[in-house]
Amino acid sequence: MNSPPASPTSCGSDTPFPGATPAARKSRFRGVSGLARAGWLALGGIALAGVFALYAQPAFVVTMIDQLWACF
Repeated sequence: MNSPPASPTSCGSDTPFPGATPAARKSRFRGVSGLARAGWLALGGIALAGVFALYAQPAFVVTMIDQLWACF
């Protein structure tokens, strides 16, 4: 009835989450070359810059809000 409080490692594992070894948590891009990673980051940066440039134009924002409001 009086059991000790459960801890993240009470299931017999040395890590808090199953399969979460320090090497596995280190990078989400395992197996992806540095050039491919740089390409994806550049593509994401260009997309974010494009969205920012569109939202910097008030006419675009008003048009988007009007089109969104027309859906309802």
